[in-house]
Amino acid sequence: MKCKNCMAELEEGTLFCPECGARVDNDSDKTVVLQEDLDAVEEAANEQPAGGHKIYEDPVRQGQADQAQQPVYEQPVSREEPVRQEEPVQEPVQESAPVGGGEEPELCFCPNCGNKIESSSVFCEFCGYRMDGTQEEPQSYAEEEAPAGKKKSRLPLIIGGVAAVAVVAAAGIFALPKVMDMMGGKGKSDIPTELMYIKDKGIYGVSLKNSKKKPVEYTDNFADSDALYNAVDDFDTGFKLISDDGKYHFIIEDVDYSGTPTYTLSYVKGKKDPVKIDSGIEGYYRVTEDNKIVYMKNDNLYVSDLKDKTKLASDIDYFYLDKAGKNVMWEVSNSDGTDDIYYQDLAQKKDKIKIDSDSSVIGMSGDLSKIMLRKEDSIYLVKNQGDKEKLVGDVDEIMALDIEKGTFFYTASVDSKVKAMDFVDDDMAAADAQLKEPVRSDYERTETVGSGYFTYERTVVDDKYYEDMSKYQEKQERDRLREQLKEEEIASPYTELYYYANGEKTLVTSEFMNSISYFYITQADREANKDFGSYLMYTKTNSEEMKKVKLSEINYASDVSYMLSESRDKSVTYCVYAAGKEAEIDLDGKSVGNTMKDAKNNLVYLLLRDEDADYDDSGDLYSLSLNASDLGKMEERDSDVDNLELVSKGNVYYLKDTNDKNVGDLYCNGDSVLSDVSVYSVQSVPGSSSVICISDPNRDKDRGTLTMIKGKKAEKLSDDVNDYYAFGENSVAMLTEYNYDRMKGDLRYYNGKETYMVDTDVRNFFRTY
Repeated sequence: MKCKNCMAELEEGTLFCPECGARVDNDSDKTVVLQEDLDAVEEAANEQPAGGHKIYEDPVRQGQADQAQQPVYEQPVSREEPVRQEEPVQEPVQESAPVGGGEEPELCFCPNCGNKIESSSVFCEFCGYRMDGTQEEPQSYAEEEAPAGKKKSRLPLIIGGVAAVAVVAAAGIFALPKVMDMMGGKGKSDIPTELMYIKDKGIYGVSLKNSKKKPVEYTDNFADSDALYNAVDDFDTGFKLISDDGKYHFIIEDVDYSGTPTYTLSYVKGKKDPVKIDSGIEGYYRVTEDNKIVYMKNDNLYVSDLKDKTKLASDIDYFYLDKAGKNVMWEVSNSDGTDDIYYQDLAQKKDKIKIDSDSSVIGMSGDLSKIMLRKEDSIYLVKNQGDKEKLVGDVDEIMALDIEKGTFFYTASVDSKVKAMDFVDDDMAAADAQLKEPVRSDYERTETVGSGYFTYERTVVDDKYYEDMSKYQEKQERDRLREQLKEEEIASPYTELYYYANGEKTLVTSEFMNSISYFYITQADREANKDFGSYLMYTKTNSEEMKKVKLSEINYASDVSYMLSESRDKSVTYCVYAAGKEAEIDLDGKSVGNTMKDAKNNLVYLLLRDEDADYDDSGDLYSLSLNASDLGKMEERDSDVDNLELVSKGNVYYLKDTNDKNVGDLYCNGDSVLSDVSVYSVQSVPGSSSVICISDPNRDKDRGTLTMIKGKKAEKLSDDVNDYYAFGENSVAMLTEYNYDRMKGDLRYYNGKETYMVDTDVRNFFRTY
């Protein structure tokens, strides 16, 4: 695989080129977009909900911020989940006074997050990626201490949902997608009535309706000492522990990492003893509205009604439940990387349907009524499990999919060859036309040599003859070069960008270079603004500005290809396409940092820095209009901005005056909100316009003050917070004073009025209900 920007050789799976830092557009065949179930995912993709917030010693920096706003897809349930290799852990950096006058270290780009780091680094200081491409083996956990030299960080993965999934998964760390949201969205509150958590080796639950009730122990065998170290984090998200009707608790036991990670699942009804559903379960299970359990075991798909289990399919790789929990779709992988795709109702009242073979799912609606497939280089749409309809062919990459409206962008590569002479400016033509081959006799003269009786005549050639002959020979070389250029064909491939809508494709440009910003459209986007739709910000070659190669500057016909490539790279135009039209963007010589969408106001926010600026230099915050009336209009919102944190409910949050501890002052829409806020800690609170963040972090940057901001009012929820999750404005769980070596801390809960102690010596708490 090669970088499309600099053509450097890359390893498979690389996200950013280590040579030039360009984002690598990898094949998205396995990308899955789930639409109708994206209420919670939209919070993560656009508003970054306050969940799974675990503060790292070095917060994720600018490179991830861009990815954080890239579409994050609902992932299928896989037999390989929940496999998580242990995070590469950075040792704390010892502070020292800066030394002046030394040589600047050689820099390279992290292939995972795109940030500049020292070439000698073992780990990326921003995302923790191991630069030699290897990952450490999972370590077992001893009862009271983590393994020597290991300190498992527990604070935010980018601090916020989707970005964490995208970036952490790319780093080879197990991350939990919210596939369960596909079955949510029925108007039920996501705020739990009982908080489930891990203590010692067991699972406990405590009522959130009555803070005086004592915790209930559901099992003392969640995981043994060998598995506990990984299981504490691997199972905190994505596993539904309480049924929607509140009748059942689902309890995970006997977590085993000796091979493919497995566990035993039981259910508890009321105060009765646990009843085993099955053992050896792999990956996630799913709970339907009528309390059926769908899961994988030994690569087989099962459904249990809590009494009996029924085998639905064999040798599967992934499965998906529809939003109602009535139908299931699964994939069986082939040796060539494609899949055979099947669909069946859970009740098995009908025969299973083979949707397609040798293809890949790239998008689907929450009710599975629309499934978008890629087969070879063509895109197909399957409606209601019927015949597939071909939409387009010759597709390289698909972007900004809106599966409900059926719109998307895609690129197509075109091979082309041109005559080298077409790109050459013959700046020597006029001069060469005047040159004639010098005739030697015209430069000869006779002179007498000697004196007296000893004289003779000789013919002398003037030196100018040799000068003119040299010029003429050079002209002859250029003539030969001209003939070569007329015959020489050079490869001149180009990329076409298309927009597909209303059943038709529209050619946007034949000079596409790179995508800069786009997002997948969610239902929450449409609820915020019914007119908000797919857009793409990109660069293209400006052929009118491309300079031809001067004949006087080349020696060989092959020089044209290289010099033409250089000229093309310097002739770049920034554009945006939305509302069915294209507009050019004037960035005034600046480069784009991270971007975030604002569906409510039909805007995109851009953090622009000088082209020669470093990744951590401040920049200017701009908004980019997506309205048809003023598409591409740029408006400066603030200057000296260090980091774009969050866009929520039409408000933009960002940090200024950030110090070397990654702490700065938080602003919202130009107004100062709170001081000493940790970078990437600002999160939206589900179901409200409030945001939550960490301020005043300690020296080790592993804990700080959890603060909720309501309008212009800041309310402190607790000090010494290491990990938190906001279910709503009046429901926030948090771990405080966490000891990483012992993997224990205090579990506290904020109920809208006060923050109170739930339990001590807690390892982690569950986020999915």
